[in-house]
Amino acid sequence: MKFTLLGLYDRGVLSKERVHFRADIDLDLSFFMVLDSFWLGVNQVQAGYRAGYWFPPHAVKRYQHVVLYTRPGNPTIETHSDGSTYHFLFRGSSAAIYTTPSASAVLLEINTWASIPAAAPTIGSALGGVTSSLPMTLGDYFKIDGKK
Repeated sequence: MKFTLLGLYDRGVLSKERVHFRADIDLDLSFFMVLDSFWLGVNQVQAGYRAGYWFPPHAVKRYQHVVLYTRPGNPTIETHSDGSTYHFLFRGSSAAIYTTPSASAVLLEINTWASIPAAAPTIGSALGGVTSSLPMTLGDYFKIDGKK
């Protein structure tokens, strides 16, 4: 694992609700996502029709902490008196997400992905024609190893 999930705290309390994890290696948060989910049973978790949060590009060093608040706020980095570093990020939600005991957060690493962008209006589509798009990858959006 590249991280240790430490907890989901203060469920249902918008001002304090948060997911907390620690990086076990140096990492870039843009390759991670929190998927809102819920437990159906002891061994079964499901996303259902819930949202997710894809982290923005943000470097985190080994053993540093990441705290993702549900509420709006401004990202900050704080060093505590014991020398530990905390990265505080915010989803910007106006309502608590984890309001039931079965609500859960799944932290995923995303090494590769593809997406079909929303179709831009064209003359053909305005006249009832069909448009298509090619799949996009992370490399289409970001420079990888200084190359684009």
